[in-house]
Formats: sequence, structure tokens, C-alpha cells
Amino acid sequence: MNIKIINKIVLSKIDKKLLVFSSIFMMITSLISVFLLFLIINEVDEPEFLVILTFLVSLFTIGLTLWTNSIILSNLEVLRKREVNINLIICLIQSFYIYMDGFRIKYVQGLECVFFLFFDKTIKKVEPGVILPTISLEFVFSFLPNDGTFIGVNIIALIFLLFFIYIRKKYFNMPYG
Repeated sequence: MNIKIINKIVLSKIDKKLLVFSSIFMMITSLISVFLLFLIINEVDEPEFLVILTFLVSLFTIGLTLWTNSIILSNLEVLRKREVNINLIICLIQSFYIYMDGFRIKYVQGLECVFFLFFDKTIKKVEPGVILPTISLEFVFSFLPNDGTFIGVNIIALIFLLFFIYIRKKYFNMPYG
């Protein structure tokens, strides 16, 4: 007989409000991403393997976000490490964009506001920039050459990442990394 004991965690009022806000925000952006995903899929005439793989990865991540945050919102008195860790990972993969010579990785579902540095190797210049808030669904993972290196930080995802690290440390006494 398996008996699962779940410790009740008493969140401070501000932490509870921030957790509710972050979960609702992540669910809303995921629902918008589902809509965007099906708009994108309808534009593809003959999907190739990588398009199908991208669709499945995005659908899985969106579904995981919706499932995890619905669990958090349904019972704020029993916050579990698993849901906090899943949200932490989802925010982590959306926080950093890297385009290097021959390698690109970026994933975002929902709102993004990106500060970046572009190291242009053709004119040997560093250019800072900002991508102002937009709602998008984008998954880039490729091995294509670039004219330089692009390193970006999605500030919105980074704020949520830091919040979930804080929750993890405060309520589960777990290290940051």
C-alpha cells in the first residue's frame, strides 16, 4: 500500500499572489501559443519531418505549461517541488537566445521582451539592441552559419525564472542551480 504524504506549505501573501499571477500569465500565453501553433500549421502545405518535430515539441511544452500551472492554481496550499521545477525549466529555456556560428537555439511561447548583443564578425562591431514586447511562438534549433553571434535575454522569462528559483530556495530549501 502506497501512502503519499504531502507537506502543506504556507506561502506568504505576496508569494501566493505572485504565484497566482505567474501561473495565470503562463497559462494565458500558452493558450495564445496554441492558437498561434495551429495558425502556423495551417500555413504549411507539406510538413517535413523537422516541421512536425517542432510542432510536437511546441505542443508538448505548451501542454506541460497548462497542466503544471492548472495544478498549482487548483491547490495553492499543497505546492510541490515538481511543479515549481517544471515552471523553472520552462522559463529557463525561454530566457536565453543564442545564435553562434553554425548553431542557433531559441524557444519562446508567449510574450517576449529581449535585450541582446550582436557581435558582427564581418565588420567587427558589437551592436546592442532590444526586441520590444511581442507575442510569439518560436522554436529555433539549427546548425546554420551566421554573420556573427547573437546573445539575447528574454527579460520577461528571466523574471519568472528568478521568481521560481526564489520559491524553490525559500519553500523547499533547495539550491539555486
